[in-house]
Amino acid sequence: QLFRNAERMVDGEFDVEAAKEFWARWRTLSCFEKTRLWLQSSRYEMLIAFILCINVLWMAFELQFSGSLAGYEMKFFSERPVPMQAMPTWLLVIEVGDMFFTVFFVLDVLVRMCILRLDFWRVCANYVDLAVSITSLVEVTILYAVDLPVPPVLFRLLRLGKLARAIRMVTMTSVLGSLQLLVKCLAASCNML
Repeated sequence: QLFRNAERMVDGEFDVEAAKEFWARWRTLSCFEKTRLWLQSSRYEMLIAFILCINVLWMAFELQFSGSLAGYEMKFFSERPVPMQAMPTWLLVIEVGDMFFTVFFVLDVLVRMCILRLDFWRVCANYVDLAVSITSLVEVTILYAVDLPVPPVLFRLLRLGKLARAIRMVTMTSVLGSLQLLVKCLAASCNML
């Protein structure tokens, strides 16, 4: 909708701005205002949802890899999942991928907090994003910067919090118009059931 028709509320009704009107208004906006619109657009939400899906797949790969290693150590598997000489490389790749997603989502939250300001706090999904980002930072700090007598496996449980970010996918119904219509119809018919 950001680059096609923009919708705005006028007296409780949606007023669809024509493309010419939108582009005329777009040219008058400052870079800050354009960024603000982009961060609240459905395209941005879809981009973040896509990266979130990649993150979930990465966590599944990491879990599969560590599970295969644990299975080999318990003699459940007869072969190592990767050769012994390649193990440090695989562990480094997994750490770098985990760090990348942590830094990406923390930066996403910080940028949105700085640019959207008060509007950031009006969306419930942003509270989840903030909590998950803080949890991810705590996990990375504890695992990589501090030597603790506690096994690091306990802190890997914090990764379950990253799955909470998937709640954001529930808010994507506003992006998918037909799904939103279906959800509204079901909600409206609940009283009749």
